[in-house]
Amino acid sequence: MRCKNSKKPERDKKVSGRTASKFFRELCNAKWSEAFVSAVEGLTGTNSFTYVTAITRLVKSEKAVWENHAPFRAAMRQNPIRIITLEEMLRKVYGKLSTTLAGTEFGRTLQLFRAAGFRI
Repeated sequence: MRCKNSKKPERDKKVSGRTASKFFRELCNAKWSEAFVSAVEGLTGTNSFTYVTAITRLVKSEKAVWENHAPFRAAMRQNPIRIITLEEMLRKVYGKLSTTLAGTEFGRTLQLFRAAGFRI
């Protein structure tokens, strides 16, 4: 779901032939948000959590719009919402790489990038 004019996320925009809100039902639909929060509580024993969405890249400066959108915060019972970008993930992992073979394909790929001289 993209934000229109950086004011609020659009719910009726079409993405891949579907309404964008279908990709984030737990934020846009009360039935789904209640089920989501209940599932988190059932699995963790607490209803305090941070809802995190990983995205490829930000369009303009939409992070705060998503993280502070009142209807989304209400759907998550005022728990924090966090948007993280691929760049943020890469920088965090890349800085901690060692020469020991990584245990994941992602980590190993980053090690190969580093060995090839690619810098993030």
